[in-house]
Amino acid sequence: IASLAAATKNIRLGTGTVNLPNSHPAAVAGQIAMLDHMLDGRLNFGISPGGLASDAEVFGIGLYMKLNDSSYLTSLIIFIVS
Repeated sequence: IASLAAATKNIRLGTGTVNLPNSHPAAVAGQIAMLDHMLDGRLNFGISPGGLASDAEVFGIGLYMKLNDSSYLTSLIIFIVS
């Protein structure tokens, strides 16, 4: 992303999605805010309730969390207010 950001001025850049319940939402919010600032507000960012099977095994969760799952909703709230 850094190379593209340096070579362009108008193109929006993205990271893909983050499986938010498997990452600390406040830390993700801080990292995304810093990256968006470095890109002059050109960052596209997505949040996902699902992930890889290997992630599910490591974190002890199902492969896809339901959108109304309390840990997903809690993560979203923490991310938004951070």
